[in-house]
Amino acid sequence: MINGANDVSRSATAVTLGSNTSVSRVYSSAALLSGFTGTLTFSYLEGELNGIAEVDLVLELQASDDSWTSYPGTVDEANNTVSYTFNDAVSFKAVTASAAGATLTIEGINPAGSSIFVYPNPTSNRIYIQAGGWDCISRCAFKRST
Repeated sequence: MINGANDVSRSATAVTLGSNTSVSRVYSSAALLSGFTGTLTFSYLEGELNGIAEVDLVLELQASDDSWTSYPGTVDEANNTVSYTFNDAVSFKAVTASAAGATLTIEGINPAGSSIFVYPNPTSNRIYIQAGGWDCISRCAFKRST
């Protein structure tokens, strides 16, 4: 729901977190869009895909805490759209699309007291743990055995 004035802007700069990148189209609103239900259809151009296969596209919504959540939708390659129907209310301040296996979320375990990050969230079969200090950065990858 939009209450009062709200500006929506479009950026051609992809969202990049770690090695994950969105398409080069991001819509952002000045105020949080809250309680949205219905179908959200995201349009893109072929040149904005950044190497992402259209069939792999998912919607990404940015919450008020700056975290991104993926929503697997319906991709219409002929019309360059990806759509998702929200039956339960969601709130967001930005929307873009990324590859299904490469979400944009990096979640801090204790961001105020440390620089340890676990990502991506949600994960499928691999999780990364990254820790950094003033003079070093470590990164480990854990892969689920099948």
